[in-house]
Amino acid sequence: VELKDPTKEPHGTKISAALCGCSLLLALLYNDHNPYGPMWRKFVELAWTFSIYLEAVAIVPQMEVLNRAKVVKNLTANYLFALGAYRVFYLLNYGYRFMVDPMFSSREVLIKALGAVVQSALYVRFFMMYLESKQKTGVNADVVMNLKGIV
Repeated sequence: VELKDPTKEPHGTKISAALCGCSLLLALLYNDHNPYGPMWRKFVELAWTFSIYLEAVAIVPQMEVLNRAKVVKNLTANYLFALGAYRVFYLLNYGYRFMVDPMFSSREVLIKALGAVVQSALYVRFFMMYLESKQKTGVNADVVMNLKGIV
C-alpha cells in the first residue's frame, strides 16, 4: 500500500480556500449594513452577507469531484439537480418579494439575487449533462459527466 504525501495539498482544498477568501472579501466590500447602526448589527450583516456569497460557491468543490469521477450515481445526480432547481426558484422568489414587500431593501435583494445567479450559473453545465445523459441512457441510469458535444 502506497501512502500519499501529507504535505501535498489536494486540489479541492486550494479551491475551497480561494472561494472562502473571495467570498469574505466581497462581503467586506458589498454588504447590507447601516454605517450609523450599532457595531453588533454591522457584524451580523457582514456575517449574513458572507454566508450568502459562500453558499453561492459552495458547490464548486463538489462539482470538481464529480467531474473527476466521470459517472455520478443516479441518487446523487437527482439531488444535485434538485439543489440547482431550488436556487432558480429562490431567484424568482427574490424578484417577487422585491416587487411586493416594501420592507425588502434593494441592497438586500441585490445580494441575494447575486448569490442565486452565481449559484444557478454554476449548475448550468451540470444541468446540461444531466438532461443529455438522462435522455441518452434513461431516467433511472447514472449520469455520465463526459458526454461528447457538451462543453
